[in-house]
Amino acid sequence: MQKLFLVFLLLIPVGLLAQKQGKERADSVLAVLNADANRNNDSFKANLLSELARIYVAIAPDEGIAYGLRSIKVAGKVNMRQCAGYANLQIGRSYNRKANYPEALQYYMNALKIFDNLHNKGYSAQCLNGMGSVYIRLNNYEKAIGCFTNALQLGIETGNKKECMADNSNLEVVYEQQGNLAKAIDYALAAKKIAVETGDKPNEITISLNIGNIYSTQKNYSKAMDTYAGVLKENEKLGDTGIWAACYGSMGEAMITLVTDSTTHDPLIKNGKSANLHKANEYLAKAISYAQKMKDRQSIMEYSGYLASSYSLLGDYKTAYGHYQEYVALKDSLFSSDNNVKIGNLETKREADLKQEQVEINRLQKNKERNEFVFFVIGICLLLTVIILIFNYYRKQKQANSKLETTNKQLAEEKIRSDELTNSLQESVTQKDELAVSLQESLVQKEELATQLTISSNMKSRFLANISHELRTPVTLLTGMLELMKDESGEWGAESDGKRAGSGAGNGERGAKSGERLEVAYNNSRKLQYMIEEILDLSRLEHKEPELNAETKEIAPLLRRMVYAFETFIEKSHLSLEFKEENTHGIHISVDENKLEKIVNNLVYNAVKFNRKGGWIRVAVNLTDDKHELVFTVSNTGKGITAADLPHIFERFYQGDTATAKAEGMGIGLSLVKEFTLLMGGEVMASSTEGESTAFTLRFPVMEKTDAMDDAGPEVLQPPVEVWAHFRQRQTVLVVEDNAEMRYYLREILGQKVNLAEAGNGKEALQWLEGNKADLIISDIMMPEMDGREFISLLKSSEQYKKIPVITLTALADAESQHSMLRMGIDDYIVKPFNATELSIRVYNLLHNLEERKEFNRQPAEPEDVPADSKEAEEFRDKITGYVLARIKNTNVSVYDLAYELHLSERQLYRLAKGLTGCTPAQLIKEVRLQKAYELLLSGQINKIEDVANRVGFETPAWFSKQFLERFGKRPTEFL
Repeated sequence: MQKLFLVFLLLIPVGLLAQKQGKERADSVLAVLNADANRNNDSFKANLLSELARIYVAIAPDEGIAYGLRSIKVAGKVNMRQCAGYANLQIGRSYNRKANYPEALQYYMNALKIFDNLHNKGYSAQCLNGMGSVYIRLNNYEKAIGCFTNALQLGIETGNKKECMADNSNLEVVYEQQGNLAKAIDYALAAKKIAVETGDKPNEITISLNIGNIYSTQKNYSKAMDTYAGVLKENEKLGDTGIWAACYGSMGEAMITLVTDSTTHDPLIKNGKSANLHKANEYLAKAISYAQKMKDRQSIMEYSGYLASSYSLLGDYKTAYGHYQEYVALKDSLFSSDNNVKIGNLETKREADLKQEQVEINRLQKNKERNEFVFFVIGICLLLTVIILIFNYYRKQKQANSKLETTNKQLAEEKIRSDELTNSLQESVTQKDELAVSLQESLVQKEELATQLTISSNMKSRFLANISHELRTPVTLLTGMLELMKDESGEWGAESDGKRAGSGAGNGERGAKSGERLEVAYNNSRKLQYMIEEILDLSRLEHKEPELNAETKEIAPLLRRMVYAFETFIEKSHLSLEFKEENTHGIHISVDENKLEKIVNNLVYNAVKFNRKGGWIRVAVNLTDDKHELVFTVSNTGKGITAADLPHIFERFYQGDTATAKAEGMGIGLSLVKEFTLLMGGEVMASSTEGESTAFTLRFPVMEKTDAMDDAGPEVLQPPVEVWAHFRQRQTVLVVEDNAEMRYYLREILGQKVNLAEAGNGKEALQWLEGNKADLIISDIMMPEMDGREFISLLKSSEQYKKIPVITLTALADAESQHSMLRMGIDDYIVKPFNATELSIRVYNLLHNLEERKEFNRQPAEPEDVPADSKEAEEFRDKITGYVLARIKNTNVSVYDLAYELHLSERQLYRLAKGLTGCTPAQLIKEVRLQKAYELLLSGQINKIEDVANRVGFETPAWFSKQFLERFGKRPTEFL
């Protein structure tokens, strides 16, 4: 049964223009496009190209595709997204007409994505209609239904009744092809209702005709014929020849189907077979008449075939054969040459069948005359039967011989093709072997190149790491001296104010300029120090597994503190800062605070550096809809990142092609941001609109809240306890350092607190000690003549000097070097670069313990005291250390247990500890735990503060961090 579609339902809305008119329209648009005034107007050019793509869809799809692609290219230059979407839509329609359905789907989807982003629901519906039409042709009805349903929803939302009518009619077509006739009727009726409401008579009639076809398929022939009658009546006003032809054709087909349906009980069956078939012939004759007016050869062919079937059912084989010949003739002219053989076979079979039917008719006629010519007829019938059998045998034998000859020819041709294929395969095998050899050589070359690249990369990383180590000492001096100058700037400024009255305004201006210069120098020294740390972080990532010191933190306050550390810097850069957090109160995630701070510093600093004057920086912290992830976004105005650079910005050492990008970074920062984010279980992505803004988004998994989260408080760096005045006399510190600038830096830090003596190497230090007394020694490791290792070894082997506390300064940050120094018997060491506060705390702690020991030893000895110079006293500290280390995880090691183990009373233990170390037994137990924690942190064996605290016997991470900070002047996180 012929199916009619609304003109704009499935394929391409060509409109009412004929091909000639479309060509004329295309020529006029091309003339405008090629005009000199429009050649440099890209916006106008993009619209004209997309209009040409639309026109050529119907008349020349290949041209439509070419113009659509040009429109997309031009629209991309001027950011005309809607024009680009429209061009994608027209390309999809052209590919649909060419039956290239994969390409059609791709361009329809491209257009749909653009229009969805632009919230253009009208064009989105057109894209969905196009995709649905493709899926119907691919027999993927489920996807077609999905597309048409979504298009219908968009039509309802926009109030576009024509769109809704089209989508309902399309859904009717799909459900009918699926066999779901009930749903097909529902959607067809809905489409018809809209056509009536909008006064769209042509489509109303077309939909009614389709409804009649569905009733006929449901075997409700009476209702179908009533519907067809209504269509004919409505079409009298419209006078559409195509509707006349299609309606009469459907009516004739329905009557034939009624006659041949043995299971129907439709009331029309009462009219009788002959009457119904004559009606069918009448309808089909009218259908052919109208189709001839339209020169619709396809419809004429179909209706002729139906007439042949109808007359055959009536027994009028002559008329049936005539219509069949018309059908065959039309079919021959319509179908391609590839189908001519099949059509010929069908004609031959039909002729044979007709001959056989005629023979049967003759036999019946002769039987009718049997009573009058019994013997004569029997003879004639026998004769005819023999003739027919001989004829059939001869015909079948001839056909068999013909088939055998054809088969032999085909076999011969197949053999020739097989031989040719064998030769071709042999050549292919030879070429394959040659290709395999070539590929093997290529693989070897690639492996050699990869090895060379790896060696080059390792040399580059080692060079950067070595340079960074060498830079640590001068950076420490530079930053440290600037810190001291900043600390003294208030006092210096006051003195300048006092002098200003006598010396005029000139000194005041110079003082203000000096302060500004000091600020610039300090900021750049910090930047240099930060870059060196970045290089060292990169080196660690390349040469060993990355270490993570993860702690569960409430994230919003932590991020707020890190971001607002840049507030002054942002204000000086004439930018605005906005920090926004939503529903993040009490939300905890597992992070390494040190690495998170590096991530935040890098992103916020880049947001400032690549911004524009008067721009903004926005930081947002919120949760995903399922509350399983925390989203942290840093966005800013500025020049943005080019589309070519965006996929590579997280690659190590990658820099953009712009001169600005190459001048302002090393291509390390964002690489570390990605490495650290992945290490903490998160992900990072970047987006940018060139010339407008850039945004970096990080996502971290949210931790379920536990009681332990409430116990862990933030670590707060307490100021050093520098109560230097309580010492009985001013302490003397010997500095052994070959670098004069470093000695000057140490003198600036400690010169106001202790007496300082200086030596350029270990040999000079020993000479100074022969005539002087030092309370503490600070020594470098790498020095000429006598280095720090040899000097300390001599000190610790001397009865005279071995009790002097020693602090070493070193740029060697690896755990093995530090363990080696601890084994020499030093009391403490500091890794360069260091700050003044850290050094002051370490020096004060050692001098304080020394003073406590001296003060205790001035008290009168008691009878039960162990002599300080006895063998038992020498082994005392080793025994305490061994006892505590053996029970290091036990949080309940007591002074009583320790005294019992050493066979001492608690009082003896207290006095011996104070006399030898200046510490109480409880302090010694804590010291052993802290020193063990220090070793674990240096070794890199543990990467979580909670684990370190548990390994050394502290009950909570917060308490451990506080004690560690007071002892060493640094947080535990700074050693990871």
